Amino acid sequence: MIELFRTISSNIILKKGIIIPLLFLLFAEISYAKNNDDTIPAYILNEAVAKNLHNSPIWKSLLHVSNGKLNIEDPNFILSKDIFSLKNELEKTIYSFFGDIDKGDSHGICKFPARFFWIKSELNLDDDIFPHVQCAEFEEYLKKAPADEISLVFVSENVSNPSSMMGHVFLKLSGYNYKSNYVEHAVSFFTIIDTINIPFLIIKSTLTGMNGFFSLLPYSEQVKRYLEIEDRNVWEYELDLSEKDKMLMYYHIWELKDLQMRYLFTGYNCATVIYNILSLSSENFLKNNNRLWITPKDVVKAAYWNNLIVGTKLIPSDKWNIRMLSDALDNDSIDYIYNLFKKTFERLELSDNITKRLYQVELIRSYANYLYRQREIDKKDLNTITDEIRKVTEEEIPSNSTYYIDLSQYKSPLKTFDDSQLGLGYRMEKGRNYAKLYFLPASNSLSDDNREYFNLNIKADRKRTGCPIKNFGHDIYLVVIPAISKRESRKVKL
Repeated sequence: MIELFRTISSNIILKKGIIIPLLFLLFAEISYAKNNDDTIPAYILNEAVAKNLHNSPIWKSLLHVSNGKLNIEDPNFILSKDIFSLKNELEKTIYSFFGDIDKGDSHGICKFPARFFWIKSELNLDDDIFPHVQCAEFEEYLKKAPADEISLVFVSENVSNPSSMMGHVFLKLSGYNYKSNYVEHAVSFFTIIDTINIPFLIIKSTLTGMNGFFSLLPYSEQVKRYLEIEDRNVWEYELDLSEKDKMLMYYHIWELKDLQMRYLFTGYNCATVIYNILSLSSENFLKNNNRLWITPKDVVKAAYWNNLIVGTKLIPSDKWNIRMLSDALDNDSIDYIYNLFKKTFERLELSDNITKRLYQVELIRSYANYLYRQREIDKKDLNTITDEIRKVTEEEIPSNSTYYIDLSQYKSPLKTFDDSQLGLGYRMEKGRNYAKLYFLPASNSLSDDNREYFNLNIKADRKRTGCPIKNFGHDIYLVVIPAISKRESRKVKL
């Protein structure tokens, strides 16, 4: 019989020194299984409470509870909503694991695989003591959206969209599916702004909440939209997760599907949800969170300070790439590249310096892609340019070259000023002295250290008048030339 039966039955076997016959023991266990359905879940609950699992930071993360407040109130997610407490929810959850197996995908084991996995792990429980339930939809999720690796993804700010002015953050799941195909999916929480009434939008976004949507979509489609339509950069952060933590996060993502969730800019947004999921990797994650608001960059920095980030990859938009590479080249090189596109594309003549040559090739490629998306050149022209770049790369850049452009530390979100600020200062105005106290919950000012941002104010440059590349804005707070690195040192140290 199963281990738990042995534990519970041990009090029956020995009583006042009398050994109960084996036949009676078997009868007692069979009778127990049929007529005492509450015994096993009651035992598990007692063990869980004894270990104080209901007060664990991981349990709070699984329920999306912060400062004693429920962030998700959907009764399909919070089983004890009417009389909610961390302990009551633990009890309801454990008992849901022993519900009618005919419920299929609505069964507790199928609905809450992360809770099920965590409780089993913490109490060292065997699968055999639980009902065997067919979770068809969950199994399909495991087959089609594998998570051999989980990455954190940050998308740069978009000042034209209020919901993205602080950037966006989401997770990337990648791995081999049941057909042995490598697939990548984006896991994201977002809202849709459906009004241009600013006062109404402020009330909805900060007080009443807007409809939140939790999505699992092909990663390539998401990245393409950010890069090509919104001209935003994408940073991918490789996460160092144990198999247990990875599985817990992966299963928890399933638990959040199809829920009614409120999106609040100042309380429960894309950053809050992803932060909550990442906190499943460490009990210290939530303990160290004393912020009033969490922004997308806060999530990236928290992952870094909790030693989760082991590698960084930047995927720049063409517009951003043009701005960055233009800063790395002299005026003559930029004018030459600009003139290439004013006439029939000719054979490229690049610098003998390999560093400068790499910048030139990348700038030509990015500028060509940008012009194609702006419909200033057609597909045929783009293919011609691409072929010419390939020839030059093969002929003029040594095949054994180990150099590439390392963008991972260029304008890094990890180096930016914190979004939340509290300051005390001094100023003098009209001969009078003033003490200055200020608080920025989620913002930064022009006087901050903004070297990791491009200046949004585009100014005319008389020396470069007429060059359209200039329109991408070279007037930045500090010019930082991207590093040329060797491929052997591809691993990024943050």
